[in-house]
Parts: sequence; C-alpha cells; structure tokens
Amino acid sequence: LDATRYAARANTPTLLSWGTADPRVTRPETDAIFAALARPKRRQDFLGSGHEPYWHKHPELWKRTVAAWCDELPQASSYHYR
Repeated sequence: LDATRYAARANTPTLLSWGTADPRVTRPETDAIFAALARPKRRQDFLGSGHEPYWHKHPELWKRTVAAWCDELPQASSYHYR
C-alpha cells in the first residue's frame, strides 16, 4: 500500500493526524503523504501518541484541532466530489 500515491489522488480537504511515537507510520512517510495532498490541508502531530485514537491521550488538543479545521473549511458547494 503506497499511501503517498493515494494521497496524491485525494481531491477533498484533508486533516492529517499523526502520533510522534507511531511504530507503524514514520515521520518521513507522514511528511510524504502530507506533501502529496492537495490543498486545503492541515496536519496535526500528537506528541507521544502511537498508532491509536488521539482523543484518548490528547482530548483537548484533538477537539481544538478538529474544530479549527472545520472552521477553516470552505463551503461544501465550492467542491466537486467524485
């Protein structure tokens, strides 16, 4: 599975989250995925989290991140989804 290749084909706004202690997905992989995404995009790294739900260890940061991302999104009518 080449996540970077899939990311390059994404045509929707994307919020990418990554845990800095993730044993399965490395920082270079996450960097490449993020770079391949079209805009609008945002990334949030969660310090010390692994491959797990981030809201468990970082509930306030997760809520702020998702809320801010939702506020930044353009109107849905300006996108054409496939």
